[in-house]
This record gives sequence, C-alpha cells and structure tokens, in this order.
Amino acid sequence: MDLCRACLAVGWDLCFAATAAQNEHSADLTGIGIRTQPVELNNSSFDTFIQAEQPDIVLFDRFMLEEQFAMRVAEHCPDAMRVLDTSDLHFLRRARQLAFEKQMPLNLFTDDMRRELASIFRCDLSLLISDYEYDLLQQQFQVPDSLLHWCPFIVNQSTVQESHVGFDARRHFMHIGNFLHPPNVDSVQFLRHEIWPLIRKQIPDAECHIYGAYAKETHLQLANEKQGFYLKGRCEDAIRCCESYRVSLVPLRYGAGIKGKIADAWMAGTPTVTTAIGAEGMFKQESLPESAEAIAAAAIKLYQEQSMWQQEQALGYQRLRALCVEPDHADGLINRLRSIHASLGQHRQDNVIGSILQLQNMKSTYYMSKWIEEKNK
Repeated sequence: MDLCRACLAVGWDLCFAATAAQNEHSADLTGIGIRTQPVELNNSSFDTFIQAEQPDIVLFDRFMLEEQFAMRVAEHCPDAMRVLDTSDLHFLRRARQLAFEKQMPLNLFTDDMRRELASIFRCDLSLLISDYEYDLLQQQFQVPDSLLHWCPFIVNQSTVQESHVGFDARRHFMHIGNFLHPPNVDSVQFLRHEIWPLIRKQIPDAECHIYGAYAKETHLQLANEKQGFYLKGRCEDAIRCCESYRVSLVPLRYGAGIKGKIADAWMAGTPTVTTAIGAEGMFKQESLPESAEAIAAAAIKLYQEQSMWQQEQALGYQRLRALCVEPDHADGLINRLRSIHASLGQHRQDNVIGSILQLQNMKSTYYMSKWIEEKNK
C-alpha cells in the first residue's frame, strides 16, 4: 500500500494483478483508483493480460513471483522495467530459522540464497526495506549498488502524532503478528513458556494479549486464562489496538527485514521490548535483551517506571520519524524508477550477470510453468 500510494501521488496508472482471491479483509483498491486483475499461475492467460496491458514498469512481490511471471513479462513486454520488492531477504530469514532450530552455525550459502540472488540480478532494481540487508547484499554477495534501492516503510508525516493515551490509562502487555509467519509463532511460544511466567510472578494482575490471524488449534492451546495469557485473534486496526497497552513485547529469536509490529507500536506511542533481531534495520542499540530473564526484567521495569516509559515512548516517535517518514523515501523511489527507466538499455547492458541469468537459468522455471499448464489441460 505504501508503494501504491507513492505511485498514485505522481499520477501513475496502476494495475494490481494478484493470484490470491479477494476476501472481506482485502483493501478497496478500486476505491483509491487502482485497477485490479486476477491472474493464474502456470497459465497463458497471463500472457494475454500482459500483452494488452503493456506496462512501463512491473513490480514483483517477492522473488517467488518473479520466478513465476518475469519471463512472461520479458517475452511480451521486453521494454518494461522489472522491479523486485524483496519484503525481506527470505534466504536470510530461513537460514536463521534453520540455525536456531538445529542449534548450528548460520549458513547463508543455501539454495534459497541462490534463487533469491538470481532473481535480484535478473531484475532491473530490487527494493530493500532493511539497511542491514542492503549492506549484506553489497558486502557479502557483491550485488552492485545500481541494482538496489533502500526503501523502508513510507509513513505520512501527518499521521505521526503523539498519542493522547498516557501511562496511567494503559494496562497490560501485548504481542501482534500473524501465525503463518514462523518467527511470530516462535516468538509467541518463547513468550508463553519462558518469558511470561517471569513477568506474571512480579506483576500478578498483568495480562498478555496475543493478536494475530491464522492461529491453528496448537496455537490456541497456548492460551491460559489463569496465568493471564490470552489469544485475541485478528485485530481490525493494529495501531488503535496497540494504543491501549502499556508495553509491546517482540521477543524475536530469528527473522529478517524491518518489523511492522514495532513501527505500529511506535506510532501508537507504545514502548517496545525486543531483541537484536527485532531491532535490526529499525534502530541501533549497543545491547538488547536476548534471554527470557533479561527480556522479562526489561519489560517489568518499563511497565512499572513511568519516567522510563515516557522516555521510551518519545524515543519511539523519534525513531519512527527517522526511519520511515515521507517525503524522502517516496520521492527517492519515484526518482530512482524514472532514472533507470529513462536509460534502461544501458542499465541492462551494464548488468552482465543479469543478462546471463535471463538467458539461461530462468528458462527452466519458465518451461516448467509451460509444462504444468499443458499437464493441467
């Protein structure tokens, strides 16, 4: 939605093509002037659609969709600029998850890494929301700066207003994040079994409210009313929900990218206790709690000490403005897209690795897609 709003603001015509079906939670894109188009995987109907559309720029939501659709775009609209929105680096998140679960050293040189980097090189530009990941791609994997653009969340300045809900009017702890995302599931389990008993022991009347869609039965079993641990399901408005709580808990043990749950809490004026993984790409701090004991101690102190809580609230607003506020990011993105599009031929000529991958590696995915289409017939 950030990217859509930035493009609409400069008068661009947008078409949003998605394989997912609309539901009651879908944004009203047509209401803000965006055309929508359902598309199918492994189906030549996409070819007909993209030929008729003839876009100037195509943006892929994560590398899996680039693998699926980019070759079809390149075949039928060779002059269209291809942009990858990484969201976060999936290979980094998955490698961290494996290292955590197997208690083994981190290994980034995986098939996931090769697939995602191939996608980055094939595209004309890739968007990174975390400056940590931007530096990682440049320094460890030698991805040239010409193919990367740092663009975190784009927050309108007028929406960053200090909350009128003060310390005394807030109660309890919260956590938010959907249960389809493995780092969120681990975070809730860590919170329930190791952190929350320590907090509850010191603050017996406190409650922890867990928000998130797609909870399965195994997740729902984590709830324990006697211990003040509640699963609340999906919330309609994350920022308004955060605003009623005194402290947000984000005890991530693995993950990547920048964290929407922390940005939402900052916007609601809700101080957050998180780990180094949670803070990565968001803010820099010399030491952050990692153990259950350290996280619980930090949360208890923040919950009970009003002066510290007010300082952390003010710091959250400051960090949000420094990281996410327009117009810098929106203008910078639009200017970068225009600049590359204006000299696309030379830009692609300079990207030798991308041209090699476009010629060879992507073909296998493309023809597998064609084979699946024929098989489905």
